[in-house]
Amino acid sequence: MVLLFHTRTRSRSAAGSSKLPPSPPAARPFFGHLHLLENPLHRILHKISLKHGPIFSLRLGSRLAVVASSPAAVEECFTKNDAIFAKRPHSTLHKPLGYNYTAIVSASYSDHWHNLRRLCSVEIFSPACLNRCLPIREEVKRLLSSLYKMSSSCCGGFTFTKVQLRSKVHELTFNNITRMVAAKRYYGKVGIPKPFFFFFLLK
Repeated sequence: MVLLFHTRTRSRSAAGSSKLPPSPPAARPFFGHLHLLENPLHRILHKISLKHGPIFSLRLGSRLAVVASSPAAVEECFTKNDAIFAKRPHSTLHKPLGYNYTAIVSASYSDHWHNLRRLCSVEIFSPACLNRCLPIREEVKRLLSSLYKMSSSCCGGFTFTKVQLRSKVHELTFNNITRMVAAKRYYGKVGIPKPFFFFFLLK
């Protein structure tokens, strides 16, 4: 009871100290307004907007969400104030995994994020880089096709069988290496022995 009272007191004091859009009064502790979100969701949000206006706020667990339900409000958010809404919220998980919010998936909208986006578009997602990664995608496609054929080859494809995945992953790795070094595939040809020394190094 003390914890619930403390949580409700903190939420009320935080809502009173900040200028937030109106929200439905039936907020539950820890869950917020999640119990109000039922199917169909768009009709529920429309019903709330008729009562509280085109812009309202919802408490989704520990997060606060602002819903804009009118075209004018959406235009105001995504055209005139798009830089403000482009920032990402900080979380406890992104700090250690995102190198203190410096990775592209956790960085806020800033000059650093623009540099990361430019670097990804030039060095990772450019047509030349995607073409260089084409052999790897082809080998992965061959691996998935081979696994599907081997697993569904029993009883006319009506039942699935177990597949030894380690040898297939070794073949995928060795084919990628040989295609990068010699531009040729090692596996897939008849009469070529398996590189047992390479398997020993991988183990």
